[in-house]
Amino acid sequence: MLWLCVKNTRENTLRGEMVQRLKHFIIMSSLFLIMLCVSSLAHADGLSPGAVGAMGIIEPKSRVLTLTHKGTMEPVTVSMLFVQEGEFVAEGQPLAQLGNRATRKAELEEAKARLVRLKAQLQQNDVTEVFTRKEYERRKVLQHQQAISVSEKDETEKNWKTAAAQGAALRAEILEAEASLAVAVQNLEDTTIRAPFAGTILEILTRQGERASDKGIMTFANLSAMDVRAEVFESDIARIKTGQKAEIFLPQQIMPVQGVVYHVGFVVRGNDVNDTDPLADRDNRVVSVRIAVDPAIAPQLKNQIYRRVSVRFVPKM
Repeated sequence: MLWLCVKNTRENTLRGEMVQRLKHFIIMSSLFLIMLCVSSLAHADGLSPGAVGAMGIIEPKSRVLTLTHKGTMEPVTVSMLFVQEGEFVAEGQPLAQLGNRATRKAELEEAKARLVRLKAQLQQNDVTEVFTRKEYERRKVLQHQQAISVSEKDETEKNWKTAAAQGAALRAEILEAEASLAVAVQNLEDTTIRAPFAGTILEILTRQGERASDKGIMTFANLSAMDVRAEVFESDIARIKTGQKAEIFLPQQIMPVQGVVYHVGFVVRGNDVNDTDPLADRDNRVVSVRIAVDPAIAPQLKNQIYRRVSVRFVPKM
């Protein structure tokens, strides 16, 4: 019996040692795999020697424009909306109409009427000027022949020069009226918000019947070409050149999107795009670099504007 107990004890001890060794093997293997994964991710994120990494956001190449009304002191409402979010529009297409259109149209008609009145007055004054000039020339000859007095000749000269001065004043008023008419035409045109180029309505900011404010009426962009705006640390910017290839890593996507640098900014400023890491520096000094994305991928990115991405700039050989 004693021999059996000793035997069982030894077997339990050996079995325990084997379990401990197996656990140690599993832990070491796991650590090794983790190190391999970290090394692979570091290479993919641009941490390998010679590469430059940066944070960035997806943007349309045209940028996102905020369309709004021309600033006026009077309150302006949006009386009509002609488009919906996501709609593609052509260049110059009407998008919205402001509520002050009737007032601007009345001002235009008033400017037209004033110009017509001034031109009619000028035409009448031109006739008077021609008549008084001829009368002055006739009286001048008669006075030279001593058929009339000098005062009679001077009176006709005064009438002619007065008509000429009135004509000059009317011509100046007509120039002013034409300028006012041009302003009235532009003011009426400004009551209609039009597409500056062909593109897509991204978001309606002011609905029909609402007062137009500084936030704008709608946002708009051309989504046919997409960019990534990367923020490169000022210490790394000398290593970035136009024409350089870049790999763009989107969250939850294994394969990177390919792009090419086409613009390197000139201004060093604080960063706008922050890392998701709560310990990341929020006050870096960076330079904006714009990367053109492969046009074949652009349609997949049109619904991801301002999405945060990581960028790896491929070193030039």
